[in-house]
Amino acid sequence: MEEKITLEKDVFKALASDTRIAILKILDKRRHTQSELAVTLKLSVPTVKEHLDAMDKAGLVKPIDEGYKWKYYELTEKSKCILDPERKKVWILLGFWIVAAVGTFAVFFSKTFLFAGASTASMKAISAQETVLSAASPAADSTRAAIAVSKPFPYVEAVVIGILVILTALLIYFVSRSRLLKKH
Repeated sequence: MEEKITLEKDVFKALASDTRIAILKILDKRRHTQSELAVTLKLSVPTVKEHLDAMDKAGLVKPIDEGYKWKYYELTEKSKCILDPERKKVWILLGFWIVAAVGTFAVFFSKTFLFAGASTASMKAISAQETVLSAASPAADSTRAAIAVSKPFPYVEAVVIGILVILTALLIYFVSRSRLLKKH
């Protein structure tokens, strides 16, 4: 399945210049000032400013003013997604993976929390039922089967682990295709 990237007319105009694409690639590594970009690209500062203004208007870069006499420019999320289309998938999968991990934790430790919160009277009742069931009688087998069936969702643990494993595999796959962890 191909990834669809929706771009507006002004983004196409901003990306139509090789210099602007070079600026995007430079800013992908770290933020820079106009002067640093001018030196790197061997252009004049006003020329770089013109390109940065066009890219800012298109929403591809944003100026960061920290109160000094110079401004830094860095990529916006839109331009990061243009440079690395797998980025969005990684973040979505990471969110689902966290939810699945919390769900797995909850499933496996829910019994502990349930028994920790159980009253002494209910624990005595469970113990009494187990004593009755331990007696050798034909009725005990059917009662044991009824109690075993009454346990909610006997395969929940396996399903939750399966979902977590699948999400982990997908996350590893998309992170390996993405440029998020790669050094430039």
